[in-house]
Amino acid sequence: MRTAGIFLLMALAFAPAAGRAADLAPIKPDASSNIVEAAVNCGHDAHYVRGHRNKAGHYIKGHCVRNMHH
Repeated sequence: MRTAGIFLLMALAFAPAAGRAADLAPIKPDASSNIVEAAVNCGHDAHYVRGHRNKAGHYIKGHCVRNMHH
């Protein structure tokens, strides 16, 4: 019973530190990171274009684009 009490007190003691760590490192789309976008199923008449910057420098999120049929 003492062991369970000690673990409970330790969990309560470290809970605020875990919450602050998430606030310290926000993920921004323009920051360089090792995050890889997952494959998206766009259907048979479209393909996925991953996130990129346009000519004006604005970030465009990844999205599905219809295929051009000639």
